[in-house]
Amino acid sequence: MNPLDRKLIEIYNYLHRLQSEDYMYAIQALQYAENYNTNGSDIINVESNIPGPPGPPGPQGPQGPSGPPGEQGPKGEPGPPGPIGPPGECACKCKAILVSQDYVATLDDNYIGVNSTGPVTITLPANCTDCCQITVKAEMGPPLGNRKITINTIDEATIDGDDDYVMSIPYESVQLICRGGNWHII
Repeated sequence: MNPLDRKLIEIYNYLHRLQSEDYMYAIQALQYAENYNTNGSDIINVESNIPGPPGPPGPQGPQGPSGPPGEQGPKGEPGPPGPIGPPGECACKCKAILVSQDYVATLDDNYIGVNSTGPVTITLPANCTDCCQITVKAEMGPPLGNRKITINTIDEATIDGDDDYVMSIPYESVQLICRGGNWHII
């Protein structure tokens, strides 16, 4: 193919692109270029050089290897609290007892109810661990009279700085917590 024919094909392709953009003069120029020949016997087949419509996309290639993991993001906010259990169930497991005479408590006792006809002494456990809690309650109505409840310790621990604590009011209760080897009323 001679250089002039190549140039005409380039011009034709350029005009064809302009035609797709709806330029009127490009449409007229294409009509003239389709009938042009360079030497009378060598007619340029312009149509054979016009690009056709794009073909369908090819198949997708295989997935490449995974990259390294990214940085860990900041910790999120805590979620809402979980559902509450059905009515009648106790979420805590505790040991509750009722005594009518002197009693030495253990670290497993959570509630000690007292109902007696005379005075009662409750002795708190030795070597208590921090956050151990014991509640003592007089489960007796009035008059309490001589049915006082004395709470003391078996070791050198104190109860709010004292050696013992005396309950003398009907239905009175006291909640004790251990911290630092001593008992505190809360």
